[in-house]
Amino acid sequence: MLTVTATGIKLPTIFVKSGKTDRCLKSLELDGATNYFALTTPTGWVNNLIVGIWLDNIIIPYARAKNRRCAVFLDTYKAHWQQHIVDKADANNIALVCVPPGKTATLQPLDIRVNGAIKRKMKSLWRNAVVVDQLHRRSQKDAVCDFRKAYDKIDRDVIVSGLNHVTGPM
Repeated sequence: MLTVTATGIKLPTIFVKSGKTDRCLKSLELDGATNYFALTTPTGWVNNLIVGIWLDNIIIPYARAKNRRCAVFLDTYKAHWQQHIVDKADANNIALVCVPPGKTATLQPLDIRVNGAIKRKMKSLWRNAVVVDQLHRRSQKDAVCDFRKAYDKIDRDVIVSGLNHVTGPM
C-alpha cells in the first residue's frame, strides 16, 4: 500500500503477505527498514482490517500533525469502503474520494505516474540480475528489495505531477 502526499512526500508503505502469523514476514527482510512495514492476511490481499491499520497508523497521524482536513483517493475495492472505515475517516476529518470503476489509469495519481515508474525500474533491476546469473530465480525477498530500490528512486516531482494531472496544479 503506497501512500504519498500532495507535496510528494512518501509516507510509510505497507506490504501485505499471505500468512497466519507474523513469522512469515521474516522472509521479506524488512527488519530495520524505515518507512516500510509488513502485515499478514490469510489471502495476502488487503482487507478492511489492513485498511483500518493504515488509517490508524499512517493517514490519521499525518492529518493530525498537519492539523488540517485531508483527502485520500481510493478505488472501489470493497475493503476501502466498509462502513467502519468511512466512519473512522469522517471522524478524523479525512475525506475519502472514490475513483470510479475503470478510471484509475486516468484519475488515480499513483497509477498515472508512480506505479509505472516503479514497474520500469523493477524490470531493469530484474534484467540486471538475470545478466549476472541467468539461472537466478527471483524470490519474494528479491521482489521486495527491488521494489524498495525502485520506489526510493521515485522523485517528488513525479509524485506531484501525478496529482497535478488529476487535480490541476495546487
